[in-house]
Amino acid sequence: MQHGEIALCRIGASGGMIRTNQAASISEITRANPGVVTAARHGYLTKDQVVHAVPSANGMAELDSRVCTITVITPDTYSIGIDTSRFSAFKPNATLTGRSKKNSAILSFASVPQDGSIAAGFGVVGPGVPAGALVSKSTRTTITLSAPATTEQTDASFIFSDCRAKQFISLNVGGRGAYPVIFTDGSSSASQYGDDYLKAGDYKTFYFDKTIAAQKDNLGKWMFGVWMFNNGGSTNGHQAGVPTEICTALVNELNAMKPVQPIHMWITIPHWAMLSMDPDYSEASNFATNTVDLILNGSSGYAGLNNRCNLFVEYSNETWNSAGTQFSQTPYLARRGNFRWPASTSGDYVSMVSLRSCLMCRDIQSAFPANQRIKLILAGQGTQGIGPGTLNYLRAFGGSANFFTNDALNPRRAAAISYHHGFAWAGYVFNDDSVPSNSLAQCTADFVAARGSPELIEAACAKYVGGIKSNPSKETIDYYYKQRLPEFAAAMRKAGKWTCMYEGGWDHEVSEVGNPQSVAFLKACKRSRAYAAALKNAHASFDHMEGAYMPADYVELDARWGHLEPDAYAFNKGGIEWSGLDESWLEMGRRNRLLEP
Repeated sequence: MQHGEIALCRIGASGGMIRTNQAASISEITRANPGVVTAARHGYLTKDQVVHAVPSANGMAELDSRVCTITVITPDTYSIGIDTSRFSAFKPNATLTGRSKKNSAILSFASVPQDGSIAAGFGVVGPGVPAGALVSKSTRTTITLSAPATTEQTDASFIFSDCRAKQFISLNVGGRGAYPVIFTDGSSSASQYGDDYLKAGDYKTFYFDKTIAAQKDNLGKWMFGVWMFNNGGSTNGHQAGVPTEICTALVNELNAMKPVQPIHMWITIPHWAMLSMDPDYSEASNFATNTVDLILNGSSGYAGLNNRCNLFVEYSNETWNSAGTQFSQTPYLARRGNFRWPASTSGDYVSMVSLRSCLMCRDIQSAFPANQRIKLILAGQGTQGIGPGTLNYLRAFGGSANFFTNDALNPRRAAAISYHHGFAWAGYVFNDDSVPSNSLAQCTADFVAARGSPELIEAACAKYVGGIKSNPSKETIDYYYKQRLPEFAAAMRKAGKWTCMYEGGWDHEVSEVGNPQSVAFLKACKRSRAYAAALKNAHASFDHMEGAYMPADYVELDARWGHLEPDAYAFNKGGIEWSGLDESWLEMGRRNRLLEP
């Protein structure tokens, strides 16, 4: 297998992919020949292949990530075909005696440990606890589950364990060997969440990665090589997005309208795209340099980027964000970093981001020496700023906690920012509702009372925008542009770089407000003179700040930014955030071509 290979597969009606059971919580593993695992309502069948994730706190590290062919004994137990008699003893994280209530997700106890032995995400086994139930949160006397109990129990024993059994799913392409199938976070088994992601008849795109491992051999050593697949659910197949040529054509069309200043192009290179540090690398396979070449010089009958325009290149996107499956790049990079630097932690994504972003810059600069149109970007998280001790500072300037600093691929021991032209951050603003006089409820009431009067509607909007500008939240116009912007600019000037925004603007989930009157008000507010003036003044802050460059108002095409169908900007399908971007770009291109020169 070659690193970076892509396989588009149709999931057949056989082959072990039509039945994948959700991860089962393990309450006991015996030391015997063969070892026997207790996992309540595991749902497995004899001859299934199962892999066990055994954290160090649970003991029996010898079994961790080894693939076992099992024999089912009971609905709650199975043998694993491995002699565990000389393994270290298994132990659950905690066992508590308490009470459950039917149809309630809350378990009650005399005392719940606060030492970390029970944490969110741990599995729970006990009378009436549904299979696959997890700890959602805990207090000193209660534990809330992810699903309600089915029976009422008093003085019952509940076992809490971070050890899981997962059905082992593998893919063998062209008879070249079976490799584990995992999600794009770099660690979660394909069976982690049940069978909704690999259903018979579905099409899936798999990407082969030699730098990630998901199983160990009999000696406890990692076996590298996995197939990763998109996690959009069973209704989603190959997700390729809009071709780069089309994106470039759209930017060219916008510039053909003769704006006062050129509209530049910003791209992000996928986090797992082939770079010079990767296995099986050749210059011809470098994703970053090929993409830049395509954009600047054109391809497939499409022209290259307008000569007036710069091309901004960022490694991946929001590599600080771990908020859900849409941001799998963050845990993936942390996982990859942990394999490269075993002393790093599972939460250290900064080190690998610094390394791969700098390698991307070096590859591009080598392929396009002295090209002044290419602007290489290191991006971070806007809210925290870039003062010493922040992850942004660690990412940009390094330190002992950033393993990139002393990596062999950084022979100059240089700070990551030295490989880039600038540092980018986002500034999304909203009214946090903390001030009653400019709260959503009060301003909606003023909006309704205005009875269509343009002056009174504008006054209600101006009051609400006042909260967007200066409420106590860390996501206001004043916070970003009066506090964080000077801080970023000063840090970058000192390094001989500039700072910019990669996106920003209105950030309110209009579609989730619920109250139709509030939705109507927020849409009016988004289009008000008060908000336009506030945003214009915010952007003027960039114009007057030495070392600050190119502010961006990221006007999304859906409900989050106030645009709901059938409004002029709502080309998306369903009004769900970013769900329709592909369609939106294509539709905008069609619209632009109908406009007169």
